[in-house]
Amino acid sequence: MSTVLYPVVPQMNTKDIHAVIDGHIDDDEMDSSCDTQHDKVNGSPEITSYTEIQKQFVLLQIVGRGGFSVVYKALHKASEEVVALKVIDKSLVNTTQLQTLKREIGFAKCCIHKYILKVYDIFEDGDSIYEVLKYAKGGNLYERITHQVLTEQQAQWVMYQVASAIYYLHSNGICDRDIKPENILLMDSSSLNVNLVDFGLAKKFVGDVLKTPCGTFNYAPPEILLKMSQYTHLCDIFSFGVTLFVSMCGYYPFDGDSIMENVQQMIEGDINFDESEWDRVSEECKNFIRKCLSANIENRLNIEGVLTHPWLCGHSVYTNPYFQPLLIEMKSGISALEEDKSIYIDRPTM
Repeated sequence: MSTVLYPVVPQMNTKDIHAVIDGHIDDDEMDSSCDTQHDKVNGSPEITSYTEIQKQFVLLQIVGRGGFSVVYKALHKASEEVVALKVIDKSLVNTTQLQTLKREIGFAKCCIHKYILKVYDIFEDGDSIYEVLKYAKGGNLYERITHQVLTEQQAQWVMYQVASAIYYLHSNGICDRDIKPENILLMDSSSLNVNLVDFGLAKKFVGDVLKTPCGTFNYAPPEILLKMSQYTHLCDIFSFGVTLFVSMCGYYPFDGDSIMENVQQMIEGDINFDESEWDRVSEECKNFIRKCLSANIENRLNIEGVLTHPWLCGHSVYTNPYFQPLLIEMKSGISALEEDKSIYIDRPTM
C-alpha cells in the first residue's frame, strides 16, 4: 500500500475564525485577532506612524503597485531580514473597500501555513495600513509562465503545494474563491517553492453553501458563470484545475467565443487537449485535470481527492526531483509539524 503526502491541519482559534466571517473586523479586532499566531519580525517595536516605519525599515525598491497600495522590497534593520512591505493608502479607498481590505487582512493574519504567504506584522495609523510580509524573490506564477510554461514535473510540485494550502483552508471552513497563477508567488525561482496569497474574495462557508458569484472569469466554474443561487467550496478545485492547465501550456482549457460557449464546453468536458504540447503529458495528469474540471460537482474532486489522486501521490511523485527535499525530510524522521507548523504525515492511499 502506497502512502500519501497528506496534510495535518493546524486549526485556527474559533475566535479568530469568527473575526473574519463576512468581513466583520473592527479596529480592535484588526489589532488583536490572531496576535498569538502570526510572527513578528525579530526586534520590532509597535509602529504608530510612517516615521516609525522609516526607523525600522530601509525601503529598497518598489516591486508592485495596486489601485491604492504600493509594495516595497524592504530591509528590516534589527534582523537584517529582507521583507515585503505593503503600504495601503486609506485616502484612496471608500468605506466598503476598506472593509474588504480589512477582511482580507483578517484572513491573512489567521492563515498560518507553510504554503500561504507569511504575515509578520500589520500596523495602522491615520493615513495607511502597513503589512510586513515574507518576501517572494521569484515574482508570481503568471509572470513565470508568460516567459516559460512549467514541465509536468514542475507543475506537479507547484500544484501539490497549492493543494496543501487549499486543504488547510477548506479544513478550516474557508473558500478562497480566487485561485489563479497571479495569486501564487514563487518564493525562489530554482526550487519552485510557492506560497498562496490574496484573500480578497475569501469567504467562511457555513453548511458548505456560498451565494455571491465572484472570482476571475477565465478560472470560474460553470456554477458561478451561470450565476446559480448557491455553490460550494468546490469552486476552488475548478479554479485549481484551470491554473494547472494554464501553467503547463499558457492558454485556457476552454476557448469558446462567449461565456455560454465556454459553459457548454465545460458541460461536455471538451477540454482543449488538442495541441501537440499535450502529447508528451501523461494520461495520469490529463485524467487529474479532467476530474478537477468536471462541470458536475458530484464528479469533481474534493481537496482530499486531489491529494490522493495518483498524479499527486503515485510513483511519479517519488521520482520527481522537486519533491526530494520533502521526501528526505520525511525519511529522516523530522516532524514538520514541530519544526515549522507545516503539514505532513503518511496516510494510506484512499
